[in-house]
Amino acid sequence: MKSASPATYGTRIEAYQRRERLTIWVAAAIAALIAFVGARALGEAPPNLTKIIFTFAVAAGLLLAFARVGFEWQATILERKMRENNKAGGALLEGEDVNWPLWPELYWAGSIVVIALAWTVMLWGIWKYRPQNTPTHLPDSIELRMLPIGAVGPFADCSVDPPSTYEDQLDLLVKSYRDRVNSNIGAGLIILIGAADNRRLAPSCLSHFGTNEQLAATRANLVLARLEQKLSGEHLQPRYAVLTSGPRHLEANGEADGRWQDRSVNVWVAINPSPTDAHQK
Repeated sequence: MKSASPATYGTRIEAYQRRERLTIWVAAAIAALIAFVGARALGEAPPNLTKIIFTFAVAAGLLLAFARVGFEWQATILERKMRENNKAGGALLEGEDVNWPLWPELYWAGSIVVIALAWTVMLWGIWKYRPQNTPTHLPDSIELRMLPIGAVGPFADCSVDPPSTYEDQLDLLVKSYRDRVNSNIGAGLIILIGAADNRRLAPSCLSHFGTNEQLAATRANLVLARLEQKLSGEHLQPRYAVLTSGPRHLEANGEADGRWQDRSVNVWVAINPSPTDAHQK
């Protein structure tokens, strides 16, 4: 690429340095693009669209890096020749130095094209896949019917091993759930509330669970995993929530005072009121 008018060493070095500075602005555009991707501006778009944009951004960054290094190297070459040949900045370029460097320019042009494509795809994705429907109005409050469907326990002290009647207890939970909820019409929210007794954890137990709350949550999650298996064939799958609670027998001094009853997982089901129920209220 030939310059339009005779160039000097000084003006050419300034041109190279100007191109180096411009790469900072393009780098800022790449950073902003990645920030948009990270902020999930394309939340409604197909996942592959985000991958395409990110790939464009990486490619533009690589091209920009090659361009910057190339122009910086060309400026370094001219400065070295000026020192070695005692040339002033106003001296005209000679020989191969007259030509504008091909590869750095191609890298520069390529980075501009790729980042422009990336932003075009980004804007298209934002407008193409933005939600078109007005969100359905949600009521300020909703009343749920909370019904107990059973419990699993008691567990042994500082143990998550299921009790001997574990499977029978789970079968009763499933039966009670189906009695409460017609799975062909709707599905309920099953809430599992794990609890622990009022005893401080022994050192061996503390190393495994850390707190009584974690011990209670572990028990509830084990019951949840097994209950999900048993209800996997339901027409409409229930949802699940795991909670923990403190002991109900706070003043208990032994098993006979009810301490054993607190080492259990109580299970409830929350059911949305049907339109008929709401009309009758």
